[in-house]
Amino acid sequence: MISLQLALAALLALGCNGHSTPPEASTSSAEASSGGVKEGALEATDVAMEATDAAGGEQETAKGTNDEAIERSADGSESGADSVVAADEEWREHFWSSPQDPPTEFLDAVSPELTGRHYLASDEWNVHLFIQDIENLGGAYVGVGTDQAYLFIGWQKPEYAWLVDYDPWVVALHRAYGVFFDKAETPEEFRAFLSTKSLDGTEALLREQFAGDKDAHLIRLAFRKARRRAASRLQKLQEQLDGLGIKGFINDQDTYDAVRTRVRAGKVRPMLANLLETKGLRGIGAAAKALDVPIRVLYLSNAEEYWKYTDNYRQNIAGLPFDERSVVLRAISSQPKNNDYHYFVQGALNYLTWLAEPRIDSVFYVARRRRIKSMDDIPFRRITEGPESGLERKRKHADRDLPPDDQDQ
Repeated sequence: MISLQLALAALLALGCNGHSTPPEASTSSAEASSGGVKEGALEATDVAMEATDAAGGEQETAKGTNDEAIERSADGSESGADSVVAADEEWREHFWSSPQDPPTEFLDAVSPELTGRHYLASDEWNVHLFIQDIENLGGAYVGVGTDQAYLFIGWQKPEYAWLVDYDPWVVALHRAYGVFFDKAETPEEFRAFLSTKSLDGTEALLREQFAGDKDAHLIRLAFRKARRRAASRLQKLQEQLDGLGIKGFINDQDTYDAVRTRVRAGKVRPMLANLLETKGLRGIGAAAKALDVPIRVLYLSNAEEYWKYTDNYRQNIAGLPFDERSVVLRAISSQPKNNDYHYFVQGALNYLTWLAEPRIDSVFYVARRRRIKSMDDIPFRRITEGPESGLERKRKHADRDLPPDDQDQ
């Protein structure tokens, strides 16, 4: 399947004319903001760690296998310490040293009144619909956004996770969350960092943890900006998941531990990556190939709504090492009709066939929306058809002079 992907990438390259620094064992920083702010590695574990179950990108054969391997290597209990340290240094170099994109000068949106907004807490309220498609999928995770990343990591249990965004504020907030995961042993303790009564202590902690870091001010600023909305978001998520009987990082200790283990082991990297630029995503693709791990989950939120597909975007996605089990997760706007989104899952290799068709220039030909029937109507669909259906829809829209985002009946 990887060879198919390489062929598609080559086709894209032929048809196209044209959105760092590796960490030390404890802390470091890399490029991250428009004012010369550097986005750095989270406080990394100060003990050696051995990379686990990357070979072949196979899914865990028993629940908890990958977590246990990460914990064993992180606590230094493996034999052959020298080889473990060498392996640790090698994967860290690949994982943390890939380049980032420059900070964007403009924060886009689906409508003019939302441009320039920092999305520091998710407003997608039904991402649990994705769980059956990603649970224990392993491999690696790449995704935009903030808190939803930790839900997906807890369910997927990837070996590596790249938390990407083109907004330096989002990257800075992830760095603050990294400290909270390091210090908080339970979901309750994690949420306590966001409470009003803990505000002074939390800001003192961030000031201490990032003393001398060029991003220190931005990290505290992003935290202050996000705190109330993020606290409300996590409270509602806990209540929702409890009511549905679904375990997530915010309401279940084992799932929280799965996320925390990866963060503390240095296997979760927040970084600047613009889906339309040329460095971030391509660097991730190269790093994943060097680590011999497939990207099993690519989460795009509703970013594709912001623009038409570009040559850079097509090449960025084609450069990610997917396999037959890899999926793309997306949300497409339907607010204010249901105060939420349409949710779509698509096989990643299937998505590549759409991107290889140059006439498919908009996500709205890929992810077909339907009209919302009520406030409780939350559409969810798995895309399995090929690009021919999108081309037919595009022809019908052209005949009727309809825009790409016109919804089906």
